[in-house]
Amino acid sequence: MMVGEVHDENCFALQGSGNAGLFGNVSSVLDFAQYLLEQDAAGDSHTRLLRTDIGTARGHGWELPYPDWSGSHCSNQTIGHTGFTGAGLWVDFAEGHAWTLMINRVHLGRFTESKIIPLRQAVAAALYGKD
Repeated sequence: MMVGEVHDENCFALQGSGNAGLFGNVSSVLDFAQYLLEQDAAGDSHTRLLRTDIGTARGHGWELPYPDWSGSHCSNQTIGHTGFTGAGLWVDFAEGHAWTLMINRVHLGRFTESKIIPLRQAVAAALYGKD
């Protein structure tokens, strides 16, 4: 078990070499989301580009809402990104808010059923006041 390391076996095996992922703390991740919301409110066309559908529920570097997505209660102007270990960030431009989950679903092993998808759906439903 890795202790005191980024929980990414590829990064660990390469002795710290970078790998894709969402790294930061809740505050910094939500600061980034707030920046995106402010840019969008100011009319920045780049945020619209992020949520342009390029096929299969994907935008430019982000997921777009689709059935059973963790943000299924959000508007169609939402983007999200999830990581292998369970971290995620969602930004709903139409509603003007964002949320994150900073969790590690693979801490006790990658083959343990984590129920991450129902957890993401439950958090989104709670945030939108849905059942």
